[in-house]
Amino acid sequence: MRKNGFTLLELAIVLVIIGLVVGGVLVGTDLIKSAKLQKVLREVQSYQNAVATFQLKYSALPGDMPDPERYFPGLVWNSGEAGHGDGIILGGPEGADAWRQMSLAGLIGAGGMQGAEYCGFSPSSPGSNCPQRRDITAPGSAYSDRTGWYIGISYIRDSKNSFLFSGSGGYAKAWGARSNALTSLGASNIDAKIDDGMPSTGSVRNEDTAGGMSTADTDDRNQWRCYYSDVTPQTYVMVDGLPACSLSFPLGL
Repeated sequence: MRKNGFTLLELAIVLVIIGLVVGGVLVGTDLIKSAKLQKVLREVQSYQNAVATFQLKYSALPGDMPDPERYFPGLVWNSGEAGHGDGIILGGPEGADAWRQMSLAGLIGAGGMQGAEYCGFSPSSPGSNCPQRRDITAPGSAYSDRTGWYIGISYIRDSKNSFLFSGSGGYAKAWGARSNALTSLGASNIDAKIDDGMPSTGSVRNEDTAGGMSTADTDDRNQWRCYYSDVTPQTYVMVDGLPACSLSFPLGL
């Protein structure tokens, strides 16, 4: 009795179809990752433009203006701690007010920010220490529901006013407790698109002092490390593994 089976041609066709399906899935995944990174670029560019426009309009940096009530009466979250006007945006109250002031000036959307009442007081009775917290007093990111944007002076890399893109829930005076947002490969792609592709120089910088590893390391730590710290200049690990990098974008102001 003859047994029916697949011919070599039929098997070849099946393998081709499987290859096309797998290839399509991989291409689709790459497109999704690329689209998400483009969202990060669009967001930081819009916030950079907002800060520059704010400074041009009010002759002060958002959050750092010493007389915010003059322009936003009763609407600034931390009116008890008005900005010092010293050109430095402190990461806590001044940073939270920076987002609020840019929103009130019509330069950015609310971005899901719920308001100061989530710091333990109501907008009609402002407090004096409402720090930046993602989706409360600082905007989240379309990149993911765990990432957000923060503004303030960075004491890790260059002591300059910067935007920080991370998975943090918030921070106080300077960059504080945070979780990483991007894989090393993703951070490298963003850095290369708008800067020099190096994690420690230029207008895009890695902002995680614990993210370095030695080029001699061969274990799985490269899945969650951002850059090689034992080379000059430092370079990204370039692994599309686990979130390993938080990026800062110096304002240059």
